[in-house]
Amino acid sequence: MQQSQSSGIMAIDFGNAFCRAAILQKNGPPVCVPTVMPSVVYIPERGPAVAGVAALAEAAQHPARTLSHIKRLLGADFKALGAEANWFTFPLKADAAGHANFLADDKLYHPAAIISLLFLRLREEMEAATGQPVTQAVIAVPALFDEAERRAIRQAGRLAGLEVVRLVNGPAVAALPYARSLPAGTRKQVAVYDLGAGSFEMVVLRLEHGQVKVLGSTGNLHLGGFNIDEQIVQHWAKQNGLDKQAIWSNKAVLQGLLQKAAAAKEYLSTNDIYSGQFENLPLQLSADELNNMVQPIIAQTLSHCADALQDAGLQPAGLDEVWLIGGTSQLPLVKAQVSSYFNHLVKDELHPDNATILGAALLGSLLESDTAHEAVQDVTPLSLGVETMGGVMDVLIARNARLPVTVGHQYTTQKDGQRSMKIAVYQGERDLVRDNRSLGCFTLHGIPCMPAGMPEVIVSFHLDQDGLLTVKATEQNTGVEQEVEIHPGYGLTAAEVADMVENSRLHAREDDVARMLVVAQSEAQQLIDAVRDFIDKHQDQLTASEQDALQSASDALERVSHTDNTSEINTHIHALSKVFKPFSRQVLLG
Repeated sequence: MQQSQSSGIMAIDFGNAFCRAAILQKNGPPVCVPTVMPSVVYIPERGPAVAGVAALAEAAQHPARTLSHIKRLLGADFKALGAEANWFTFPLKADAAGHANFLADDKLYHPAAIISLLFLRLREEMEAATGQPVTQAVIAVPALFDEAERRAIRQAGRLAGLEVVRLVNGPAVAALPYARSLPAGTRKQVAVYDLGAGSFEMVVLRLEHGQVKVLGSTGNLHLGGFNIDEQIVQHWAKQNGLDKQAIWSNKAVLQGLLQKAAAAKEYLSTNDIYSGQFENLPLQLSADELNNMVQPIIAQTLSHCADALQDAGLQPAGLDEVWLIGGTSQLPLVKAQVSSYFNHLVKDELHPDNATILGAALLGSLLESDTAHEAVQDVTPLSLGVETMGGVMDVLIARNARLPVTVGHQYTTQKDGQRSMKIAVYQGERDLVRDNRSLGCFTLHGIPCMPAGMPEVIVSFHLDQDGLLTVKATEQNTGVEQEVEIHPGYGLTAAEVADMVENSRLHAREDDVARMLVVAQSEAQQLIDAVRDFIDKHQDQLTASEQDALQSASDALERVSHTDNTSEINTHIHALSKVFKPFSRQVLLG
């Protein structure tokens, strides 16, 4: 691969709760975005959307305009969401194809477009950290992402100004640094149990020096910590005699309770009782009550573990190690029961939060230097095939086929004199195409006029390393052929992508100015709140003149924080920080 004139290939780990980015520099440690970025986007009534920390700051006041858990909606059928849609704090609506979109100001926002704002923010922060442009990316995606979801992620990268050089299986790439450390000739079989905020994956791997081979993968893209948060909120609603419909209808209350639920879950990892309050509602939860909520989720994950092992042709005893990644995997009951299931093979070789991003950064570095050599060898998560007579799906590429892969089958006509053939492509594991997901269709013209069953049409599927599909149909007698890159009905059309790319270029400067203002205003308010809280708590340790100095600088910042003068706001932020830091350090250290 030709090296880019930039700081390197950026790795992105796009999670339901947080996004991470990193670049592995030559002869040095990874350069990481300074803070983990919440996977949150705020859409104001006026001005450009804001992503990350500044967006999260708007969640309590503007829940219906603050989008989170975006990944759960990628590719989601609106009707299939059912009651799950009620747990989102923002309105959803089906687009023309029936897929879930965000709704704000009577405008639909495609999940890929929202995700692109997160990628753009990561890109900007990485460019600021390295001082160089970032134009290429490796993006870690769930092993279970299908064709449509992978293309949507590519579109999001493109909208963010990134060439996506590789989509990689997240749990698999997390093992790459460990595989690189293995001595030549060493082989290990490991399982990665990845339970995050919004999804679960179980991936079985074979590791050799510098190589990661996927043997089997399964899971549920709608099973994770967020499901536990929902149960906690329902528990509190019952505790206070509230109907969950009332909570669903008040998005501000729902947002607040979900945040409290996440905090309670973390607190109970090391404590027996959580007691809190939201508005006038007392909130209580015991560790035993939490465990009762977590237990059914663990049972579901272990069922998936059994399936993944079966796909790999292994028993738990055939594994050398099991690694737990993803924030929810660190709950005490999860760790205990998974360890018991796998005969205590659970090890702490991988950091639960950073393993994927560090592995993806290493892969980016290898790709840039042309030394990847199939470092991560993935498999397809779902079977791919075409519709045949009677709506039956004929599978060309079976689930868990190693990538890249090319397979061809021969077909023929059903009627005498048939001059064209419709080729409909599907993805899924059911026998009938109506039960699987349509990826698209095209028509091969120019078939010679012959009796039914005489023409010979070879349909070939090529699935590349990223899991993206190209289909070719060739009539053997005439050599007539057609090759198409399948673009699923879900996703943005080429015209929509072109329009959004053009708009992003036209309004890039305007958007940057507006975005910097929102970030400055958010940072100003956080600093003002911190200073006032500090004064309240440490009045007895501050002299009157010190309190006056802090209050004066804080008031000056507050006066300008609501203006549109970004430079002046930043100047006053710096001034207040300069006054505040020596005092806080003196109190904390003294």
